[in-house]
Amino acid sequence: MTVSSAARITPERIVQGLKDARIDFITSLAQDDISDVLRLLDQQQEIAHVHLCREEEGFGICAGAYLGGKNPAILLHNTGFLASANAITSLNLANQFPLLMLVSYSGYFGEQNPWSAGPGETTESTLNALGIRYWILRDAAEVCSVLIAAHQLMHASKRPVAVLLPPLIWA
Repeated sequence: MTVSSAARITPERIVQGLKDARIDFITSLAQDDISDVLRLLDQQQEIAHVHLCREEEGFGICAGAYLGGKNPAILLHNTGFLASANAITSLNLANQFPLLMLVSYSGYFGEQNPWSAGPGETTESTLNALGIRYWILRDAAEVCSVLIAAHQLMHASKRPVAVLLPPLIWA
């Protein structure tokens, strides 16, 4: 599977898509594959960016932001998503707190690191088991429309919604 250079997604496009989706609050844990996105988020005035020590704490912080009137998102690795299943079920799902999850999708087609291949086997099945709707982002042309649609769905359903970011999409 190859992706043409025209279809590759830049960090600038992700940040613009978040703005277009009216996301104004985001939490994240630093990691190599999204470091350029995190640097851009730190430069934004329109989006408050909170750095995390553990992904799981981001769910509580985002719940508080939502209760305070913000449109929250969390940017995390799929291993962090898997480790946060308890926070998602006991906080977001139980209390109907909407949240946009941008999930870096290690282990998807195109993965080149043997140590990152494993989480891909369980990411989608875990999302399905939790009843979380998701979209795998594969093309730059769909970034804004997918993030806007995910934002709308998270509020309409009062549940988390995930957008998966496979490794082969990055510029």
